[in-house]
Amino acid sequence: MPKYPDGQGTFLIVRQDAESIGLTIDPTTVPGASPSRLADLTLESTIPELVSALAPVEFVISDRLHGGLVALLLGKKAILLPVDYHKIRSFYETWLVNVPSVGFARDVTDAARLLPELGDRTVDLTELFRAYADPALDDVLSRLGSGIAHGRHTVGARS
Repeated sequence: MPKYPDGQGTFLIVRQDAESIGLTIDPTTVPGASPSRLADLTLESTIPELVSALAPVEFVISDRLHGGLVALLLGKKAILLPVDYHKIRSFYETWLVNVPSVGFARDVTDAARLLPELGDRTVDLTELFRAYADPALDDVLSRLGSGIAHGRHTVGARS
């Protein structure tokens, strides 16, 4: 995925479905945001549409996990917001808590306060995920022992 680390302003990706916790969003209270930079992008958007919308901004605030991840893969600084269950918070705490360019906020006011505190975009998320996911996948497949071949991973059947 191409990197677009530079930009100006903030894009707000906000859910409009049942998983929303009903956050009240006033884009004029977020530095660099505007009504034209507020959308539920990942509901029906394609990856090229997401890239096109997020490329011009520096920051993304999102309560959609995939919107936040695309932003991070593009080299943006991102704040993740909660939904009505703990998926985003758990993902953040498992994978992203030590990534300086991402944060987790309880609401948009908290997110706006955290934006200036975000650090450099120095972590390659692809390498981060591979570092943790490949060993985890190897472990799962070895425990299955079902003779399944998965990419470079092959597991022999247990007797």
